[in-house]
Amino acid sequence: MKRIINAANGVTLVRVILLPLLVISYNRSDYGYSLLLIAIMASTDFLDGKVARLLGSADDFGARFDVLADCMFVFIFQAVLLANHDWPLHIFLLSVLSALTFLFGPLLQQHPTRGAIGRFAGGSIMLLFTFRVLGDGFSYHPVNLLIRFGETVSVLVLLCSIIENANAFMRARRYSGERV
Repeated sequence: MKRIINAANGVTLVRVILLPLLVISYNRSDYGYSLLLIAIMASTDFLDGKVARLLGSADDFGARFDVLADCMFVFIFQAVLLANHDWPLHIFLLSVLSALTFLFGPLLQQHPTRGAIGRFAGGSIMLLFTFRVLGDGFSYHPVNLLIRFGETVSVLVLLCSIIENANAFMRARRYSGERV
């Protein structure tokens, strides 16, 4: 039996463990701590795959666990921001649609794969989290410009990701012989 606990999955687990601390710190208006946690969590999203490839421990469980941890981070924190009226509903809905179109892929493939654009969807949301928390912590005008810029970029990336995922899904169905 293959080991599920390895260094790469441990890095991913850090993201899951820190999520409740992020929610608590944001709800307590501790924006400095929230920014630190977002930075650490975003770093673990970048590092877990690098560690898995470096140590030769990349596997199907790790790929799925990474996607699950990403979804938990992105959707739970967006829900917290929405509840505090600090997040645009349209970005949340586009995130959900992007995730749904991404998750249709595993129905036809062995494991989840992100397209060239989809790789940036979660990152753009995590960057927007940073801008949003900065905007809450400081009422500095350039930060508000960063928030608007981040929202625009996130919407464009999410829309492109949805289109890319839908195209990949349709191609996979076509190649599998199903009628589209």
